[in-house]
Amino acid sequence: MKEVTSYLISYGEILELKYDWSMIVIPYSKHVRQIFLRSGLAKEDTRDTIVNVAKDETNCPGILDKVSWHIKKDFCLNVNPRCTVCPLETVCAKHTNIIIRKG
Repeated sequence: MKEVTSYLISYGEILELKYDWSMIVIPYSKHVRQIFLRSGLAKEDTRDTIVNVAKDETNCPGILDKVSWHIKKDFCLNVNPRCTVCPLETVCAKHTNIIIRKG
C-alpha cells in the first residue's frame, strides 16, 4: 500500500504543508480512519491498526493526518464522493460504503 501513502504525501507537498511531521503521531480520527479504510490502506478500524499502518508506511506519519483531512473534506465525502477527481483515484480501493460517523 506504499502507493497510497506516496500519493497522500505528494498531495501534502502540493498543499505546501511545511512542518516537521515526523514528531507527530497520527490520530485515530474520523477523517484518517475513513481515508485509510476506504482506500484499502487499513483493513480494520482499530486504533492500533491505523497507527501501525501509518508508522509502517512512512517515517512521517503526522503528514498523513493533515492530508487525510483535506482529502476527506474535498473528495471523500459521505454522500456523492468525488472519486474521479480525487488525487488517490488511481490507487484507491474505493470502499465508499465505509462511513465513519464518530471521531
